[in-house]
Amino acid sequence: MIQFLKNNKEWIFSGIGVFALTTCYNILLEDGIRPYSILIGIIVWLLIFASWKSRFLMYICCKIVELLDFFTTTGSKIAPEKIIYNCYSLKEYHYDVISSLSEFICKNQGKIPQFNYNAAEKHKNIKKVMGDDPNNIELIKKYCAELSSFIENELDEIFDINKNLILNYFKTRSKFLPRISIKAEENGKIVDLYRDDWEYFSDDQTIADNSGSEHVFGKGKFFLCNDIIDAIHKEKYNNSRINCWQLRSHLKNHKRVKDHSEWTSFWKHNVKSDSDENIRPSPESCYQSTLIIPMTLYRNELSEDFRTHFEIPKQNSGEEKSRAIWGLLCLDHRESSYFDELDVSVGYIWADILSLYLINALMYTDHSCTFNNATDAIQPPLR
Repeated sequence: MIQFLKNNKEWIFSGIGVFALTTCYNILLEDGIRPYSILIGIIVWLLIFASWKSRFLMYICCKIVELLDFFTTTGSKIAPEKIIYNCYSLKEYHYDVISSLSEFICKNQGKIPQFNYNAAEKHKNIKKVMGDDPNNIELIKKYCAELSSFIENELDEIFDINKNLILNYFKTRSKFLPRISIKAEENGKIVDLYRDDWEYFSDDQTIADNSGSEHVFGKGKFFLCNDIIDAIHKEKYNNSRINCWQLRSHLKNHKRVKDHSEWTSFWKHNVKSDSDENIRPSPESCYQSTLIIPMTLYRNELSEDFRTHFEIPKQNSGEEKSRAIWGLLCLDHRESSYFDELDVSVGYIWADILSLYLINALMYTDHSCTFNNATDAIQPPLR
């Protein structure tokens, strides 16, 4: 009871104020207290209290602001689809953020050392057989396969768990949840390490095919675009999945995209991986907001030994920005104006924690002399 009074003291005092004003009004204007007017005052106060606690008033205020922005802001964005609000003035919102981050860190605190320990043990098997019996190709192949399979399966499970933890952070913001993927660079192309849906593959995209990846690898920092339609219209955004020239041509004649269905029509059809069938992309994959966070050690103090082992160029060199990036944490949403500056800060926490798994995985595979020597030993000779 005491805690309730502390948490709602402003409403208790406002209720007393409403009662006092109603009483004074009755005494001054009606020569007496009318029970019905007091009852009306209390009911009105209860309605205001209930609507505020349920965040309905905030929802109405944000919708009014969104509507005004839609008509007063120059550009071509689609009206928001059921975005609730981003209300940082409410204590509950901050508590939700802290709670979701605490759960994220707690889960990974136990996962990271287990992942590292198990990978190290499987790597130790390879090192032992390479030292004791280097000609036992079948055993070397077995241990290499065990390590590779463990890392691949474990990363899938870890990323799937963390996807749900990240989505928990966004659960009250909109009717639609964002999509999450983790990508990496391989020979100048962007490859998918993880997706929460495999509707299409980005393996045929180069870094330059998407303004987001080009910005991140070029500058070593996050990329945020909350109005892709407007950015394309101003020639500030490029994505090989979107018919950008067609969209710009449309906007010259129609000024704006009328709805999400029309926006989807400007996206190129997906091709099934097991056939040549073209599929119209889903509304979820035709995003208007995107946030890309690098999983990186850029701007960290790194020893020369570490830089040498992981082939990271000298600090502040031109290549350091891209070569110190292990992967990209990519979030996108079908609505415009979805992400904000707080999401960027929180996103870096997610990316920094998840990058530890990738670093450990590379430590025992691509950047392990033992593993590379073992894979060389089991490769069939070239003819």
